[in-house]
Amino acid sequence: MRRKIGAIRPELWLSKEVIIYKGPIPVNRLHLHRALQIIISPYGPIHVDDGSSSMSVVSNVVIIPPFARHYVRGKLEPCLVLFYEPNTIISKRFPNTTFVSKSLPLKDMKRCKEYVENFEESSKDVASLGHLLLDIRIEDFKRPTCKDSRIENIIRIMESLDESMIKLVDIATEMKISESRLVHLFSDEMKMPFKSYYKWLKIRKALALIKEGKDLTTAAHESGFTDSSHFSRTFKSTFGFNPSFLKLIYMFS
Repeated sequence: MRRKIGAIRPELWLSKEVIIYKGPIPVNRLHLHRALQIIISPYGPIHVDDGSSSMSVVSNVVIIPPFARHYVRGKLEPCLVLFYEPNTIISKRFPNTTFVSKSLPLKDMKRCKEYVENFEESSKDVASLGHLLLDIRIEDFKRPTCKDSRIENIIRIMESLDESMIKLVDIATEMKISESRLVHLFSDEMKMPFKSYYKWLKIRKALALIKEGKDLTTAAHESGFTDSSHFSRTFKSTFGFNPSFLKLIYMFS
């Protein structure tokens, strides 16, 4: 027997390459993030706007490039939302900030409804659909190797997140260069600011901890934020809504 839409529990799935959320779009404000995002809405079109009325898209499938300022008009019906890691070749294939609308055949939309209702069993299929929409190849998931071995080493440390906090001043001291020089080298290699990339990694770790059942304060500290307020402000500027919504309403498993 098919479950009622309102009875479908929101869920989160994380892999090395992509984060997938299934559930209603929460009320959100204008925000931007470092990840390439796809929203698939099988129960009706969604409205994505840049807040200035110069760019607005209404569609069942919307691709939002990295650093594109936007907000999504909320839906009570569940959507599938995919976030791709910002340091891969994939994200670099969308250099501008223009929203892209896509259309899926009716059979695929019906399949997406099945994905929503059986999310845990089909999360890999959702990821495959996202790859298809972006025309992704396996090699697109690779992170380009940095020409500067020092930056390559820093990124490995950041991505491992073995330590709760990585201090820029400590890295600069170890490399025997100034912080400003380090920031310039990183930005030149990665095409994004050091703080922006590290912030994304910390948010990603916090999401994993919340999914494991950690409270917001614990997740904030263990992922390198000063406190829960710092995490809340960063999360809200990134996704447009407060992270307490995750814990109290999404009920991650």
